Amino acid sequence: MATHAIKTSDAPLALRAVRVLDLAVLALALPVFLAAGWPLFAWGGVTAVWITQRVAQTLIERRARRSTNPRTSVGLMSISLMGRIWFMMFAVLAIGLIDRDSGLPAAVLTAVTFQAWFTGFMVSRGMEGSA
Repeated sequence: MATHAIKTSDAPLALRAVRVLDLAVLALALPVFLAAGWPLFAWGGVTAVWITQRVAQTLIERRARRSTNPRTSVGLMSISLMGRIWFMMFAVLAIGLIDRDSGLPAAVLTAVTFQAWFTGFMVSRGMEGSA
């Protein structure tokens, strides 16, 4: 039997886990916020905005993959990344302006979550070629 006949179309578990590393960071941050007594407004605000921008990322990536023009695809991905970074920056600013005590925890959580997402993004791109 040919190896391509037995190969599944699903991504390996490790690849799927790396792709949602940022969401795991957000989930693990909740008990930390509760234990430390930090404002839950910061965690809730960052989580809501992060999930919103992840949905936007998914929609834009689908559009970029459907594009037959490489310039359009690269342009969409570049604009998406920069737009999402600015969106998160303004969201953290808004959280800090609404509740002064929430600004710093929101900024730190955003930075850690972004770093987890970016690391997962880079690792998953490397793993896709071998999967």
